[in-house]
Amino acid sequence: MAFTFTTLKTAIQDYMETSESTFVTNLPVIITQAENRILKSVQLPDFRKNVTGTTTSGNEYLSTPSDFLAVYSIAIDNSGYEFLIQKDVNFIGRLIRLHLPLAYQSITGCLTQTRLSLGQRLMQT
Repeated sequence: MAFTFTTLKTAIQDYMETSESTFVTNLPVIITQAENRILKSVQLPDFRKNVTGTTTSGNEYLSTPSDFLAVYSIAIDNSGYEFLIQKDVNFIGRLIRLHLPLAYQSITGCLTQTRLSLGQRLMQT
C-alpha cells in the first residue's frame, strides 16, 4: 500500500489511537527520523560499488575510493577470497598492542573517510 504524507500521519494516529496535540505536532519529525534511520540501516544495492585496491606488506592501511560512503564488505583475494570482519578501529588498535598467543582472523575498521585500517582479530583457540 502506498502512503502519502497525510495518509501516513493518519495511519500512525489510528494505530497509536491518539490525536493528542503534541504527538500530532511532532509526527513530521518522527516520520523524518524514521525515514533517516531506515535509509542508514538498510543497505540499498543502488549505493553499492565494487572496487579493488592494493595493500603493501607492513602497511596496515588501505586507501578508499574518492566516492567512498561506507564499507559493505571487504575481502582479501589471496588465491581465494577471505572476507574481513568489521570492527571499531579502537578495538583493532588495542588487540594489535596486546601480543597474545592466540589464533588470528583478519578484520577491518574504518579509520577515516580516506583510509581503512586492516588488522588481526585475536580468537581464543
